[in-house]
Amino acid sequence: MVADFLIILTLLITLGLGLIYLPWLVLALLIFIFVIVLLQGSVELIASFLPFPPLKFSNPAFDRFVSIHIPAFNEPADLLKNTLKHLSLLKYKNYEVIVVDNNTVDEVVWKPVEKYCNELGNNFKFFHIDKLEGFKAGALNFALNETSSEAEFVVVVDADYEVKPQFLKEALSYFVDDVAFVQFPQAYRNITGENKGVAIEYEHFFKIHMKMANHFNCVSSTGTLVIFRRNVLNEIGFYDRKCLTEDAEIAARLIEAGRKGIYVDKVMGRGLMPYDIEAYKKQKSRWAYGNGQILKKDFLGILFGKKLNFKQKISFFSEMTAWFNFILIPILVIFLGSIGYNNNFIWKMSVLISVFTIYLFFAMKLISFVATFIKEYPTKNILRALFVHFGMVAVYSTMFIKSFLDMNISFERTNKFILPQKPSILKNTRIEIFMIIISLMVGINYFANSNSILAFTTFLIAINYLLIFYVYWEISPTKKYSAKLINEMKKSIAENKI
Repeated sequence: MVADFLIILTLLITLGLGLIYLPWLVLALLIFIFVIVLLQGSVELIASFLPFPPLKFSNPAFDRFVSIHIPAFNEPADLLKNTLKHLSLLKYKNYEVIVVDNNTVDEVVWKPVEKYCNELGNNFKFFHIDKLEGFKAGALNFALNETSSEAEFVVVVDADYEVKPQFLKEALSYFVDDVAFVQFPQAYRNITGENKGVAIEYEHFFKIHMKMANHFNCVSSTGTLVIFRRNVLNEIGFYDRKCLTEDAEIAARLIEAGRKGIYVDKVMGRGLMPYDIEAYKKQKSRWAYGNGQILKKDFLGILFGKKLNFKQKISFFSEMTAWFNFILIPILVIFLGSIGYNNNFIWKMSVLISVFTIYLFFAMKLISFVATFIKEYPTKNILRALFVHFGMVAVYSTMFIKSFLDMNISFERTNKFILPQKPSILKNTRIEIFMIIISLMVGINYFANSNSILAFTTFLIAINYLLIFYVYWEISPTKKYSAKLINEMKKSIAENKI
């Protein structure tokens, strides 16, 4: 939280000094940001109108050995047992399941899972490691080392997912020609009419970026429900333990190595969304920061190198910046515009371009969400998803800066325990409240100086940050419904039925 304040303060001071001493440089930066927002929005708009491309599939021999890996850390026993129960019902015979429980301190949490694996049979293997480095990537690397020598394919399934019985048969049917990995969408089962907006916001990434990736041969991995050819993983190496989005990072290496992945727009399993605003913000922060790490690692090599063609580069940068927005600097320039130098031409142009950038961002996101979902959901639900997306502006506009500045954040797994208390709304909205107050003060100042357009713009900025409270309200019912689902899982496991 302190880091966010420091970023905003540092940017304000830097931009203020820049407008005084290097105004042309600030203007050039704002023009560059305008172009980036225009390109980012244009790519999303084009992708929203693209159809899902037809995929090749076959009827493969279903005796090929598959190794399913489940990384787990401090997961509720009944939740993980439910995942294992569904895997035991796969309509497939030749597979193993490797559970790697890393760094869970309380034996009460992991011991029942170990016992349950033993009950399910020899093809279910459980490993508990007290001190394993690398978070989820470390657990997946450990599982790769324990994988049967017979395995031709490796699957990753998150600890809270219920997979469909035909999952493996469906997945293997797409390994046609040179396909190296197959990715299915993330989907959730703790969805009600009350939190539908959050669920649709998740879908936007898959309906836009992953669909486009199929067209441009640049499919990324989103973690769970992905299946790799094992020999391909052996060729490129293990997961990067330093990257917070180890799934996207390993896919980036596969893409650079000329390997082909495909995205199949079929729900083959469902997990659990975060229960509250704190967990939701941490999850999105991790995704944005990790993607920033990937971009920083080989930005120039990907941009100017010959490993990816032009279309792949467009798709890659679009996917990696899906959880970013670039409107923080234009917002801060509008704030600075209210305190002086209003007669300076470059200052005026800087504020004007900042205003255009913000309206362009809002307009393109609106069209993108409507065009993507208009045939699938009522307009009301589309707007709810859009409000959730806009409400995350503080996360989406600061996290990529943190990643490029190496402002380390810890790997925060999404908590699946039903905690007795809700997280503090004030603790989790401090940055947004700060920006709301500043926006209102600036807006009043513009209004007092008879600049109605800039006054309206800053009030709109305040409303944008105010939407974090809408996100809080939208996600609040998730906890109650999730608790009901987990109780049903517990009962089902106890009665030995699904």
